[in-house]
Amino acid sequence: MLDLNSSTLTDLDMEIVAAELAINK
Repeated sequence: MLDLNSSTLTDLDMEIVAAELAINK
């Protein structure tokens, strides 16, 4: 899982996170 606090998220990062959440849900 990504460390969401490691850095500010870009729009692309948000899409990647959303995709990972959908996969791991």
